[in-house]
Amino acid sequence: MKLPDQLQFLKNRNAIQHISTYTLKDKVILISGASSGIGKVSSYRLAKDGAKLILVGRNEEKLNQLKKDLEEKYASEVRGFIADYSRLESVNHCAQLL
Repeated sequence: MKLPDQLQFLKNRNAIQHISTYTLKDKVILISGASSGIGKVSSYRLAKDGAKLILVGRNEEKLNQLKKDLEEKYASEVRGFIADYSRLESVNHCAQLL
């Protein structure tokens, strides 16, 4: 399988890496599963890059703590919503709020 030129560094560390000029500053990004795991890690990275975040998660306490931390650390604009994707009524409620 041939990798695109932009991904050649995955198999050859000496390959030229292309640096993007695209910025996330002021882009609005929704992250589901934001209160833990990869969603939480992504939230920190995107806030650091200047994105405005909409965080969705099940754990209200963790979500509020993350929101507070991102606002203090990166002066990010962050909104948090509680939703449990295993419950349709919870998803519908969150969708109405968004």
